[in-house]
Amino acid sequence: MNSLTKIIAAFALATLLGALAIGQAQSRRGDGNPPPNGPGRAGQRPPGPPDGLNPRMLDQLNLTDLQREQIETLHDTARAEGQKFGKQLRANHDQVEALITGGAFDEAQARKLLAT
Repeated sequence: MNSLTKIIAAFALATLLGALAIGQAQSRRGDGNPPPNGPGRAGQRPPGPPDGLNPRMLDQLNLTDLQREQIETLHDTARAEGQKFGKQLRANHDQVEALITGGAFDEAQARKLLAT
């Protein structure tokens, strides 16, 4: 193979790979947006039980009733703590936003909020 043939073959291969990549991307959805009810939608939770515990998964683990109760207790505790943390985080965020958008910037208050 001479060098011109190698260059043409490399160019053809690069063009083919590019076309395949573009075709693959377009085959997912023509406009580039996720499906309206799909898992990629903002604020959309993935499908599953509303409480987050999958009963079939728990069945496959062959847990005792005591172990199931312990898992449910841990899950409920984690959910409550997560909600509490989320509220604290939201309040902190609101304070930071007010500090930034307010008229005078208080560095001491900003440092205090960053520490929390």
